[in-house]
Amino acid sequence: MFLRQKNLWNNEIGTRVQFEQAQLAMNSSRTEYLNTLSQLKRVKTAWRLDYAAAKNSARISEENAEDYIIRSGITGRVYTIYPEVGEGISTQTVMAVIGGQNNFILQLQVDENDIARIQPGQEVFVTMDSYKDSVYKARITKIYPIMNENTGTFTVEGNFTKKPDRVYPHLNLEANILIRRKPQAFIIPREYLTDNDYVVLQEGKKVKVKVGLKNYEYAEIMSGLSKNQLIYKP
Repeated sequence: MFLRQKNLWNNEIGTRVQFEQAQLAMNSSRTEYLNTLSQLKRVKTAWRLDYAAAKNSARISEENAEDYIIRSGITGRVYTIYPEVGEGISTQTVMAVIGGQNNFILQLQVDENDIARIQPGQEVFVTMDSYKDSVYKARITKIYPIMNENTGTFTVEGNFTKKPDRVYPHLNLEANILIRRKPQAFIIPREYLTDNDYVVLQEGKKVKVKVGLKNYEYAEIMSGLSKNQLIYKP
């Protein structure tokens, strides 16, 4: 309309007022058009920001939803579940005890006087209260290098090489670790020793002996006693 009115004005058709009105209308339309473009740009920017915020919010919601799905980090058996039905929990709540069905770790406490003789790979003979008449075999796999100051013991771990058909967590066991073999050793029950290195003969006579290897049940006699002598339990 502005160009039409301009051509008419150039040919001296019409009035100047009509020409100026057409020019004003064109300028007004241009301003409105530019404002609309600017508004469209702002709307697109706001939309992109809203989309990014919504996408981030959806991602956070998905991550939070994962907190309500309990997954185990290992394949094994659930031995116990702590919370009761209806009890409120958080992401820090201990939910259950999960362990292997076949691979159990033996946890032994070794006195500080003996720890220097223990090393990985040594054979272990295990007895358990649940299987009183059986002896099972294991091997040392790990020695923790720090002593428990309260008990004066070191924690040593082992794995079964021959185990019972059924094993449960937290069973009590007693283990004898084989540190050396000595064929034809001369031994006596350890409870027959008195004052660490004496034995009692007939008529209550005490004789000093040299003691070698010993465990909780037996003590090796290096010298001071012959195999035909009769000894008495103190």
